[in-house]
Amino acid sequence: MAATEDTTDDQFHNRCLQPYVDDSKEADRAFTEHFLRSLAEGAKKDPRFTVCRYMWEMISSEVLPVWVWFSEAIKYDTESNRRNTTIFADMIQAVTRMRYKQRKIDPDRGIVASMDDYATAYEIYSALFGDEGSQGTQLTPDEARVLGAMYKMTTDRVEKITLNSLVSKTGITTDKVRRAIHGRKDRNHNPGLLSKCPALTFEKKNTSIPGTDGGVTRSTTKNEYT
Repeated sequence: MAATEDTTDDQFHNRCLQPYVDDSKEADRAFTEHFLRSLAEGAKKDPRFTVCRYMWEMISSEVLPVWVWFSEAIKYDTESNRRNTTIFADMIQAVTRMRYKQRKIDPDRGIVASMDDYATAYEIYSALFGDEGSQGTQLTPDEARVLGAMYKMTTDRVEKITLNSLVSKTGITTDKVRRAIHGRKDRNHNPGLLSKCPALTFEKKNTSIPGTDGGVTRSTTKNEYT
């Protein structure tokens, strides 16, 4: 599943692939151009989609098991999350199944996986645990950016980490930064970084700003994060 915001619970996260959605300005521009171009072309069909649909029809026309003969040689850095093992195994089998026309068939009608299938599955799996997904951290893109900015500011010994400084550092709007840290109260399963990262804390700081020419002193409250 792919989403720009976290709207689900831990049980859901533990069972799905979680690639990041590209929410960049370039992606927005590409979407708009493609959408307007498709309107201009009318009912004309893109032949690439026709080919893809036919390929999926061929793949789904019969159920074929996949034999991952090298599975016992696979080693994991951590085995604490058992579902990651099954997710990776499913990924190898899925890649092999899509390439079934290029693979050997064993006497039991099983498709024989190859090391190329393992390499492709590993590349996808690694990306989901890296900069292109949240399989390991289970963070949204905004949460990952904010947490990365906090880490950088901490290592740079920035004295105060505030909402405004995080907005300046990440380029994300104030509402999005606040939502990434504190979550959304209107959604039950959108806790934010304060719930996902036990080491992260915040403290409300009151600041008095004297008025001009002896005017009334104003008091403001800011959150400082550590």
